[in-house]
Amino acid sequence: SSIVSPQSRAKRIATHLAKVCHLPFDAVLLLLLGSFSAMAGKRYRCVYEDGKKTAIGLYVVVEQPSGTSKTRLQSMLIEPMMKKIREKIKVLRSMISEAENELTELLEVSDKFDSSAKLLRRKIRSLKKELDSVENLMPITNATPEALEVTLNRTNGTFSAISSEKGLIYSMLGFSYGRKAQNHDVLLNGREGGEIKSNRVGREGYSGPVYATVVCFAQEDTVLKVIEASGVSGLSERFLVNVDLDLIGSRDYVNAEKPDFTLLDEYERQCSFFDDVLDTRFDPDMMIDLRVSKQDWLIIHHTENELERKLIAGQIYSNPIMRRFVSKARMQIMGLASDLYLLDSDPSLLPTDNQGDNLIPSEYVMSAIYMMQNLIDSLYCFCVNNGLINSSDQLKVVYDLFSKHGALTMHEIKKKCEGVKPFKELDAPRKTIEGIVNFLEQNHVLIKTEDDALIKNPEPYRPLI
Repeated sequence: SSIVSPQSRAKRIATHLAKVCHLPFDAVLLLLLGSFSAMAGKRYRCVYEDGKKTAIGLYVVVEQPSGTSKTRLQSMLIEPMMKKIREKIKVLRSMISEAENELTELLEVSDKFDSSAKLLRRKIRSLKKELDSVENLMPITNATPEALEVTLNRTNGTFSAISSEKGLIYSMLGFSYGRKAQNHDVLLNGREGGEIKSNRVGREGYSGPVYATVVCFAQEDTVLKVIEASGVSGLSERFLVNVDLDLIGSRDYVNAEKPDFTLLDEYERQCSFFDDVLDTRFDPDMMIDLRVSKQDWLIIHHTENELERKLIAGQIYSNPIMRRFVSKARMQIMGLASDLYLLDSDPSLLPTDNQGDNLIPSEYVMSAIYMMQNLIDSLYCFCVNNGLINSSDQLKVVYDLFSKHGALTMHEIKKKCEGVKPFKELDAPRKTIEGIVNFLEQNHVLIKTEDDALIKNPEPYRPLI
C-alpha cells in the first residue's frame, strides 16, 4: 500500500480487481501496468539523461495456480485495447466494402484504366494494408520468434504478446518445439526499442526498431522457464516477475466484490490516446518522449548506488541472476514511472507532441523506485525458495551430511534435509536441496559412485561461498 498513492487510478483499479478476482494486490497491479503498457508503449517512450530513448512497454510474468481467475482478470485488463482495435477493424472493413462497391459500379460504365478507377484501386490497396496492420496489433497469445518478425513487418515494428497461459512463454522462448539454437533477438531488443536486422531464407525478415510488450499470467514454473531461457543472453532481467502466495482457501464468494463498471469505464477512457495509434500507422519517429527531471535522476542514481553495494561478492544480490536483474533497474524504473503517470493523469492533459519538457511528476518516479525495490526483493525470495540461489547455511547442511554418513542417494539427502533449518522454512525444500546437490557435484565437492550414490570428494574441500 505504500508503493502507490491511495488516490491514484492505478491503486484504485488494482485494489478493486484484486477483490473481484480474489488475487493478491501486487500481482494485479503489475498485470494492470503491463497490460496498459501494451497501449502506452505504442504512443509514448522515455528518454535517458544522455538523450537515448527507451520503450515503456513492460515485460511481465505473474504466477498463480490453476483456478485463480487468471483469464477473467486478463480479459478485463486488455478489453479497452481489444475494443478499440475491433471498432477500428469494423470501420476499415466498411470503408473497403464501400470503395469496392464504388469501383464495381464505376467499371460498369467506364474503362478499367480510367483515372478514377486507378485512384479507387490505390485507395483499396491502402485501406487493406492499414487493415492488415491494425489486425496485427491484436494481442498475440502464442507465437514463435520467427512469426513475430512477420508481425513486425505488418505493424512497422511493434507487437503485444498477452496471455493467461504459459504456452505463450514456452513458444516465444522456443521450449515448445525443441529449439537448439536460441533466437531471442526480437525479445531482447523489443523491451528497449532496440534495432534488429533479420535476413531469413524462405520467409519475411524484419529490419528496424522493435517496441514490444509481453504479459503472461500463468501457472507455476513460468518464471523458472524465463530464467532458464536467459542463460547469459540478458533476457530474464527484462522481465518483471511476481510469484505471490495464492488466496486459495480464504476466498469468500458470498461477500465477493462485484465489478464496478464505472471504474472500468474510467480505465477505458484513460486509454483514449490509443485511438491516435490506430488512426495513424505506428511510427517510432512519431512517438511522444517523456522525461525525468534532474532532481529525480539524482534520486534514481542514489537508489542504484544502494543496489550496487549489494552486488559485491558475498552480499545479498551477488548471485548472477540477481546481478543481471538489478542491472536493468534504471530501465524498469523509467518504464514503471511512465506507465503509472500515463494511467493516472487526466487524458486531456497528457502530452500530445514533443514541444514541451513532458516531465514525469516526481511522485510517479518515487512510486516506481519503491515498486522496483519490492520486485527485486520478491525475485530474490523466489530464487532462494526454488534453489536458484544457495546460501552458505544451506550448503553447509548438505555438505555436513557426508561427514556423518558415507554414500547417500539423492532421495536420502532430501529426506534427511527437508525437515531441518534452513530448508523446512522454504516453499519448495526438496527442489532447493536437489539444486544444492547438483551445484556441489558440478563443482566436484561431491562425486558419484558406480551405483549412482554420492560421496564426498576425497580432495580437500574448498568453500564455494
